[in-house]
Amino acid sequence: MPSGPYEMLPLDPCKKQTRLISIHPAQWEEEVKLDLFVANLSDEPKYRALSYVWGEPRPSSTYTVIVNDVTIPVTENLYLALRRIRGHADCADTALWVDALCINQSSVEERGHQVGIMGEIYSNCTKGLVWLGGMEARCLREDHITQKCWKFTGREGDYGEQWEDFEHAFGAYWSAKDIFKKYIQGYSRPYNHGLLGGLRAPEKLNSGDSAFHLAWLFRQLPERNAIERTVDPYLPVPHDLSDAEEIDFQFADYWESVKNALRIVVDDSWWQRLWVVQELALPREVHFLFGPVSVPCEYFAMAMYSLTTSNVLGYSDTDLICKLSRHWNEITNLRPRHGTRRPAIEKAPILVLRQLTFHRDATDDHDQVFSVLGLSNSTLRPDYAESPVVAYTRVCEESVLVNRRLMILSYAGTKAQYADLPSWVIDWSISKGCARRRAWYEMWSGCGLSTRPPPYTTTFQRRWLAR
Repeated sequence: MPSGPYEMLPLDPCKKQTRLISIHPAQWEEEVKLDLFVANLSDEPKYRALSYVWGEPRPSSTYTVIVNDVTIPVTENLYLALRRIRGHADCADTALWVDALCINQSSVEERGHQVGIMGEIYSNCTKGLVWLGGMEARCLREDHITQKCWKFTGREGDYGEQWEDFEHAFGAYWSAKDIFKKYIQGYSRPYNHGLLGGLRAPEKLNSGDSAFHLAWLFRQLPERNAIERTVDPYLPVPHDLSDAEEIDFQFADYWESVKNALRIVVDDSWWQRLWVVQELALPREVHFLFGPVSVPCEYFAMAMYSLTTSNVLGYSDTDLICKLSRHWNEITNLRPRHGTRRPAIEKAPILVLRQLTFHRDATDDHDQVFSVLGLSNSTLRPDYAESPVVAYTRVCEESVLVNRRLMILSYAGTKAQYADLPSWVIDWSISKGCARRRAWYEMWSGCGLSTRPPPYTTTFQRRWLAR
């Protein structure tokens, strides 16, 4: 990446400084222009932090943004995210932290410094924005991009101008709220009289419309939890969004379109990234963005839970249900204390954190350990100039000498891609081998505890930490 904008905005490595960007307001078709500036974390600046997948750079890609009058190439996924965020009025008015733009990626020293304080960057942001870009990319390919944006708030404001702007996008509604409640409570009803029977829809739903319909479904599903708590997290959705009674449609096609949109969301590559663990756990508030819609994390999770504990999806699509269940578990384990300033999880050794995230991956081998530093109690300092072997060795040394744990020996003999890696050091870049070793370790952990119980649980059911 060209260093032009960064040479004029150096960071002091002795201070907790980073760079932030502000997005210029513009029309949808206009180029994305950004202002880059230095901020001191000690000054408690107000900003939001973006969590996204970089995506593979394409040689023929023409996506660029203007940063302080300098043209910088970006990946398609980041470009789509910035353009969509610009469309959300409340996002555009606030500074944004984006690693690809706020860090001089051509400077190994700066990358190490910024990764070292990344835990604080995400902890201090006013909101984390999770960009699930698969929906937007599909809409772009099919030329179904919708320019306006819609943000869920869980408050009455959802029924203001933003809601009215999208009335035309909905051709579905629940015929009666009572039917919906009884259905999701598990009442046995004929297929054409339950939740699905109450829907009305156009004959054909394109990918742009399906994002709104999926979001609307997400909005309705927390009603299941509201029934149990007798507190309605959302006001009742109006039933007069469109005059759909006379529309002829094939219901199966409509429902399949909504489920396809759901599959795009749950299959997004964001769920496989290792970096997102701290990016999801540390911000005090998180919103999920897919296509033109923004949904608060807690309602996003409640909808996933409702989809897995009711028969809304039926019982045939087991793969989709399993993924929803896994994502719901990850969200609730990483963010068990919604709405508080307390850390979502306790600090832990890197070894413990990596055991719990072996199924995730990072492009740079250094990041197999650097990406969880923000959640760890490790004294390791990220240095991208050194070989990953050095970082892996330090993690294992720390496990033995500082944390007094010999768990690394259960991984001994795992095939490594680095020839100079000591046999007792775990090669975290070989995730499948580590996964097998972890399964072996947990199987034998049933033989009993040592004289002193470990301070951290390692069971699959309780993925995170316990004192």
